[in-house]
Amino acid sequence: MVVRHEHATFWWGVSGDSLEAEGILDGDLIAVERAGRRRSGRIVLAVVDGQITVKKLAKRNGAWFLGPRARCDV
Repeated sequence: MVVRHEHATFWWGVSGDSLEAEGILDGDLIAVERAGRRRSGRIVLAVVDGQITVKKLAKRNGAWFLGPRARCDV
C-alpha cells in the first residue's frame, strides 16, 4: 500500500540526484503524507529558506537536521 491516508497525501515530482543512494531518482514521483510523524531516518519534504527540498531527516545531540545520507541517532 503506497497511500495510507488518502486525504492527507499528495504527489511530488523529484528534481535532483541527492537521494540516489536511497533509491529516489531525478524525475521520480513520490507520495508525501502530511499526517506523517517526524522520525529520524525518514525521507521528508521540507521548506528551507523558502525552497522546497526532499531530504533524509536525522537527529543528533537533540537537534534535527536534513541531509542526503544523514546518519541518525536511534
